[in-house]
Amino acid sequence: GLGAGGWVPSIPESSSVSRIWSDVVHLGASSPEVMEHYLSNFKILVGYGLKILFWEDKWFNNLCLKAEFPRLYRLSVEKGCSLLQMYHNRGSALEWMFLFSKVLFAWEEEEVARLQGVLRGTLVLTDQAEDSCLWMANPSGSYSVGVSWKWWMLSKGPVISVADMLWKNSAPPKVKFCSWLAWKERLKTSVFL
Repeated sequence: GLGAGGWVPSIPESSSVSRIWSDVVHLGASSPEVMEHYLSNFKILVGYGLKILFWEDKWFNNLCLKAEFPRLYRLSVEKGCSLLQMYHNRGSALEWMFLFSKVLFAWEEEEVARLQGVLRGTLVLTDQAEDSCLWMANPSGSYSVGVSWKWWMLSKGPVISVADMLWKNSAPPKVKFCSWLAWKERLKTSVFL
């Protein structure tokens, strides 16, 4: 999925992930306010629907269906389905078809009706555009380290030392050292260019 579900990201046991995603997850665990800033400014733009996970991603009004309908999610046999797959499995333009692992109780049927009401007439997939992300903290819509740095300085103030930020983070040691050299203006990049 595009990865901005209604939870703090985690690394699944059964998959291998990049070092970058691993560092993002560790940063979120050590600094909840940074993760909250990320999640509150990240928006998924629906295009074709292939990269978006129906239950896990916040594709509909910044709402994670897994968090809003936890019982239905637990009973669903379509947990890993993309939005495109679920869209093609719909019964009609107004009703969505869901497959559950057991016959539902009356109160669970009410939850399905509430989910149907939430989803009714809201989605039109287009094959003209790919699924994408929007960074709402920047007017251009793309992520910028500069914008995040300004947010950090406004929220934390100038009391944080640059050296602490460079050395006390979850980046690999080589990245920390390279960042320190850049801060001290000791990188010879201009010579090599």
